Amino acid sequence: MPSPDLQRASFDEFLDGMHHADVTKISRRLAENVVLNSPILEEAISGREKATALLGKLSSLADEFTVHQILVGETQLAAAFGLRVGETALDGIDYARFDADYNIVELSVYWRPLPRIVEMQQHFASALGAPALELVIKE
Repeated sequence: MPSPDLQRASFDEFLDGMHHADVTKISRRLAENVVLNSPILEEAISGREKATALLGKLSSLADEFTVHQILVGETQLAAAFGLRVGETALDGIDYARFDADYNIVELSVYWRPLPRIVEMQQHFASALGAPALELVIKE
């Protein structure tokens, strides 16, 4: 039977890696076949190596990453957080699913509000090797 305490301990180690841009800690808690769904990428990323590289880059650029609340289920977890890069701040939810070894097999990241998502993507675009997006408001 899954242990919410072990699941939480695994995610806490992952979060510590994110807070310190420590790719070793980030990687250690990701399953080999992890799938990462990000609001700033068109396609999901599959595999520990690719996900670790992306999460390491993004966490190194963050000025502030504050977890507000963590909700633990039987094989999944949701963490509400705030993220700030420069003057751009947004709210988000990480939704993680775990395998039997308490490694993250799927991480879906949700951000709001839309204008801050676009601004955040602009901060990360060059590090991602992607063009910066622009929000167009039609009247």
